[in-house]
Amino acid sequence: MAPSKPERRRSSKQPPSSRPAAEGSLLQRKQDCIAAFKQAGSDRPTAAYNGLAELNADELQATYDMHKTNTKKLGSALIRMCAANQISYTLDHHQRSKPKRIGGDTSHPPAASARLQAADAQFIALDPAFWKVPVLAEPTSLDDGKTYKPSISLHDYESGERLLQHHLVQGKRTTGQLAIAVMGPKNDNYVGTELAVPVLKRHPKAPKVVHTHVPVTVYQLGTKEVACTEKVAVATIDPADHVCWIRVTIHETEAIAAVPSMHQAFEDQFSGGAPVNGGPRAKGPFRGDSAPQDKARQNQKHRESKKDARRQELDSQLQDTFKALFHGNFKAVTILEPCKSLGRYGSGVGKRSLAATFGVSLQAVDKVLAGSGQLGATYDLSNVGADEPTADKYQTVWFPEDQPITMADAFQKSVDFKALGVVRHGKSGLLGIRVARGSDAAKAAAVSIRGCEATLAKTRYRITGIAARHATLTQLAKTLT
Repeated sequence: MAPSKPERRRSSKQPPSSRPAAEGSLLQRKQDCIAAFKQAGSDRPTAAYNGLAELNADELQATYDMHKTNTKKLGSALIRMCAANQISYTLDHHQRSKPKRIGGDTSHPPAASARLQAADAQFIALDPAFWKVPVLAEPTSLDDGKTYKPSISLHDYESGERLLQHHLVQGKRTTGQLAIAVMGPKNDNYVGTELAVPVLKRHPKAPKVVHTHVPVTVYQLGTKEVACTEKVAVATIDPADHVCWIRVTIHETEAIAAVPSMHQAFEDQFSGGAPVNGGPRAKGPFRGDSAPQDKARQNQKHRESKKDARRQELDSQLQDTFKALFHGNFKAVTILEPCKSLGRYGSGVGKRSLAATFGVSLQAVDKVLAGSGQLGATYDLSNVGADEPTADKYQTVWFPEDQPITMADAFQKSVDFKALGVVRHGKSGLLGIRVARGSDAAKAAAVSIRGCEATLAKTRYRITGIAARHATLTQLAKTLT
C-alpha cells in the first residue's frame, strides 16, 4: 500500500471576513477596543480585551458605550479596568505575574520601581539634576510612619495606580512635598499633569547612559508642589503645517525613455565621485558583524567623503534634478522640507536609480502620490516619519507577473481608475497601482487587473513558496488548486 501524502499544514487562524464589522456589533466593539489598547501602549491588546470580555462583559460594554467616540479616553478606561481585574495588558506584566497565576512563590515580589530596572530591560530613572526634591525609588515614610520624605519617584502604570489609591483615595494629602511620575495613560479620576520629563536611560547592551525625555503624568501626593526645574516650552503646530516625508526614486530606463537628457545625469552621478548603494561596508563572518575598528574606519571615511568637493558638487546637481522634476510635475505643491537622504543605487546600466526624500504638507500627499509613474519617477511614503494610520490608508493592486507592463502604461491605468499612482516593488521590479483602501477605485482596479477583489484583503497568510501578494485566503485556494 502506497504511503499517504502528508497533509498541508493549515493555518490555525479563522479566515477573516472581507466585509467590515457592522456598526454596534460585538466585532466592532472588539476592533475599537483593540485599537484603543494599542494607542495606550498595550502590546497584548487582544488577550487583554478577551480577558475583560470574559470576566466583566457588562462593565466592558458600559465603558465602551461611554468612551467609544474618544479612542484615548477609551484606552485609559480599559487599562484601569485591567488593573482592577488583575488582567495583564503588557507582556512584561504578564511574565512577572506568571508565578502568581500558576501558584508559585509570591511572598517576595519585586519592588515597584525595581521592575523598571530589571536585568533584561532597559535602565530608566528620573534625572535628579532637574528636580527640587531628591529622586527616590518610591515614596518613603519617616520613622513616625505618617509623614514622608520630600521626593519624587518614577513608576510604571500598575504601581502608580496602587500608590494613587493608597495616598489619595480618602482625599487627604501628605504634608510637604511628595509626587510620583507615572508612565502610561493619565487617570482622569485624579489631578495630574502630563509632561515630558528629563530621564537617564540606557539599553542593557548600551555602553553608557543617555539623557532624554519620556512622557509621564506627574501626580502631586503632598500639600506642596514638586516642580521640575527644566524650562519647558509648549508649542502647537497648525495641522496645515504638518509635514509628510515622501521618497522619490528616478528609474534609469523609464526616465531616459521619457526624458532623453536624463542619460547625462545618470552618467554624472555614477561617475565615481559619490558613493553608490550607501558606500562600501565592512564585512564580517555574519551579517552586520564587523570589528569595532573596522566600523570606526568606515565612519571616518564616510565623514571625509561628505567633505569631498566633487561629492558636494554631485549632491548639489542631484538636488537640482529632483527639484526640477518635482516642480515640473506639481507646480501648485510647495516643498516644505528640502531634499535629503540622497542615494544612488544599482550597478548595471539601465538598472540604476536615484533617490531622495523631501517633505510636503499632509493636504498635498494624495496629489503627489497620484503623480507616481510620470517621467520615470515613483513617489512613495518614506519609511522615516510615516505614521501607521497614514500608511494604512493605501494599498497596492499588483499587475500579474505573466503580463508585463511598462511604467507609462501603468500610470495611464492609474489615471483611468482615478487611483494614486504607480508603485514599483523594490526587489522584483513588479509594478502595481496604489489605491485608497476601501474606495470604489480600489475595487474597480482589483477586478480589472486581478479579476477579483481578493487582492484587497488586509489579512494575509505566510506560506513558504507563495508570494505575499498571492497570500489572501481566496488567492491561496486558487493557487493551490
